[in-house]
Amino acid sequence: MFRSAYSVLNILSHLQTVKGRKKMQKIVHLLEMVGLDLPFKYEYHHYGPYSAELQEEINYLVQHGFLSENNDDGTYLYEITEKGVRFKV
Repeated sequence: MFRSAYSVLNILSHLQTVKGRKKMQKIVHLLEMVGLDLPFKYEYHHYGPYSAELQEEINYLVQHGFLSENNDDGTYLYEITEKGVRFKV
């Protein structure tokens, strides 16, 4: 859990904001494809690569206050919180 949580928080600390669940899935998948060692397994879905493990990790981080998830006109916005920044350090 710590490795996957740290990975997600590290990615979001660099990107600041990710707009959309599909975009989040694709960004993490592309980072894996270029060699970043991430613990998520993917399968191909309707809109491209999808990892249920990644979505579970994101949900966990949101529920525990490490990430914020806001709905902007039907699109989810993800940002790292102060609690997430402290955990990452």
